[in-house]
Amino acid sequence: MSDSHSSFSSLKDPSISHPISQCIQITLYTLHLQSTQLTFIWIPGHTDIAEHDLLDSAAKQATNHPKITYPTHLPLPDLKNLYKNHLNFLWNSTWSDQPSNKLYQIKQDIKSWPSSNRHSSREEIVLIRLRIGHICLTYSHLFSSYIFPPLCPFCESDNLKVSHIFACLNLEN
Repeated sequence: MSDSHSSFSSLKDPSISHPISQCIQITLYTLHLQSTQLTFIWIPGHTDIAEHDLLDSAAKQATNHPKITYPTHLPLPDLKNLYKNHLNFLWNSTWSDQPSNKLYQIKQDIKSWPSSNRHSSREEIVLIRLRIGHICLTYSHLFSSYIFPPLCPFCESDNLKVSHIFACLNLEN
């Protein structure tokens, strides 16, 4: 029984290069030669079964646990995925644990935004600058001889940030 449809599909593929899948295929062939009957059952995942969701959550937490020891004979793609998950875990921990991280207010994790796959590079740059609050109106004083940040043209507040511009009550006029 498994909720991994791709695992079952890989067992059907005679040209699979993954060593674990190859080992399972050899075992299945040996059992077939011995006339052993097997039944594979695919259980669709994420169907709001409480026990399944608990197991799925526990499995995800286990993959991020830094003290787990792994066999040294794992295939290269599995090792690559393992290290990538571990590095992402460390990066996300560092990202959220730094008190001076002003970008944390904008984005609480390191996952990419789904809207960050624009075909236009210009659109992507505009979105990024809006998200982090670095636009010409709010940061141009840093590149000129003007020392102080500009005032809001609507309410004359000295807190001119992108978030203030969108929240400014006088913006409706």
